[in-house]
Amino acid sequence: MYFRAALMACWAVFAFCGPATAEPNYPTRPVKIVVPYPAGGSSDAIARIIAQQLGERLGQSFVVENHGGAGGTMGTAAVAQSQPDGYTLALVVDAHAINPSVFPNLPFDAVKDFRPLAFIGRAPLILLVPKTSPFNSAADIVQAARAKPASINLGTLGRGSQPELAGYLFAQKAGVTFVEVPYAGGGAVVKDIVSGAIQATFITQGSVASLVRAGDLKGLGVTSPRRTALFPDVPTMKELGYDFTSEYWFGLLAPANIPEPIAQKLETEILSILSLPEFNQRVAAFGVVVEPMAGRAFADYIKSEREKWAKVMADKGAGNRR
Repeated sequence: MYFRAALMACWAVFAFCGPATAEPNYPTRPVKIVVPYPAGGSSDAIARIIAQQLGERLGQSFVVENHGGAGGTMGTAAVAQSQPDGYTLALVVDAHAINPSVFPNLPFDAVKDFRPLAFIGRAPLILLVPKTSPFNSAADIVQAARAKPASINLGTLGRGSQPELAGYLFAQKAGVTFVEVPYAGGGAVVKDIVSGAIQATFITQGSVASLVRAGDLKGLGVTSPRRTALFPDVPTMKELGYDFTSEYWFGLLAPANIPEPIAQKLETEILSILSLPEFNQRVAAFGVVVEPMAGRAFADYIKSEREKWAKVMADKGAGNRR
């Protein structure tokens, strides 16, 4: 009840009366980019890099506002119900397409209530075990899980998170069961995987690159379709015989009904920023691979992701009820 009431209150605050008209000299005042997560994460860092570049290109301030809560849905609801005039945007992640399957009563539609501007890129996960672990491959983990069902604990970031979904898909493809251990944040997962408090986890490769290179953790597989630049010697899960992908992704949205000339102007500038070598180098430090995608293609991608993860969440729920 509290979650629903909070979202409805957010909706009421940001409700608008109708579509905005296009300003010929847009932007004429500061533009807000809402990141629906706390400051300090990859999405926040990417938003700030893009905001700086847009400000320089368009001659107005682009200000990042962190509006966390309820798995990213609070800030997203605020943007969905803001005036569609180009002065409120959202930087969203993969959870935008997953949350409708986690929170069935959202006061917004992840597809219909937004005008996608540009897909930015992806951040694959890496399967990790502690340096002291007896497991030296994904197959070792599977063998142990088969020998003693539900004996392997796997750190996740809770329901609907990519680490949880990657763990579920790994278990499904391998025909085994893991014990999920949910954490509130990635820092706690990293701390416990390094100490050996948990036996394995999937987490973004950029967040643990230094630990893997230093030998504090062992990387056994990446969840991208191809090997990554950060870990070219670590095979993909598909190479290892577990055919699935699981990646964080990032993109920029505006509210639906934004004037098309403004949407096109923003889309053009954002895609130009994404092509800059400097931008690619900066986000590579977070383990993000830039894959620019224009608004129309991004809209189709969101729809396909929503369908994909809805099926996975339904299958996972059905499995838990057996």
